[in-house]
Amino acid sequence: MQALFVLLVAVVVGSVVWYIVSTIRIMDYLQKHGQKINWFLIRLLIIKYVSQYREMTKNPDGTSDPLYRQWVTSVSVMGVAALAAVAVRLMR
Repeated sequence: MQALFVLLVAVVVGSVVWYIVSTIRIMDYLQKHGQKINWFLIRLLIIKYVSQYREMTKNPDGTSDPLYRQWVTSVSVMGVAALAAVAVRLMR
């Protein structure tokens, strides 16, 4: 159980790094295309900024940009791995 917990924590840490990198890349894209970014309130406004990014980069066939999918995947993996780590810790 301890090894599984450590593995899940490593997945969470990796997902957090992936989330931070993809968030920075999205913010950089928005700034380069004239969007104002409020860095002070970034944690509150991140969903708004990611939605703006998705609308700006949506492909003609309706699919999203790969960076948007990476951001969503990192958030999803982070949440699932964190919940699994808590569950493993409580089962001990």
